[in-house]
Amino acid sequence: MEGYSTPLDVVDGHYQVILEGISVGETRLVIDPSTFQRTGKERRAIIDSGTAPTWLAENEYRALEREVRNLLDRFLTPFMRESFLCYRGKVGQDLVGFPAVTFHFAEGADLVVDTESMFYQATPNIFCMAVRQASVYGKDFKDFSVIGLMAQQYYNVAYDLNKHKLFFQRIDCELLDE
Repeated sequence: MEGYSTPLDVVDGHYQVILEGISVGETRLVIDPSTFQRTGKERRAIIDSGTAPTWLAENEYRALEREVRNLLDRFLTPFMRESFLCYRGKVGQDLVGFPAVTFHFAEGADLVVDTESMFYQATPNIFCMAVRQASVYGKDFKDFSVIGLMAQQYYNVAYDLNKHKLFFQRIDCELLDE
């Protein structure tokens, strides 16, 4: 197993890691530190390859949405689709140069999410952020975060259950086709 590693726990059948912060490009988002704690313990996020989007706790999501809007609202027309942050346009042409989003985990493990993993083309002329606010499903999910499959694209993700470690290794998918 290679790549970045971070501590991994299995709680109620869910693979949990410690989320310490989020950055957009070089900008570390300002998120209340208590957001990353749950009843006096470090903040846990579930790693789930069975969930396509990433779901973030309310404070984490609001900080990310605010930064995305700061970067895009000047150039693109926001379009609300249900409770999702969307824009009129095309991912491949309107988001050229958009900075990577990085999820920072314990012990220095970073999951860097590129534009094509951060946004998806919902219709021919509308794209949406592949991150949702978990609390839209009720107050029980206010402090709930799941790192979904789209964020894990372009990575080998390995679970070492004996050593309680999760590994992220960036891969070039084009090399796999040969």
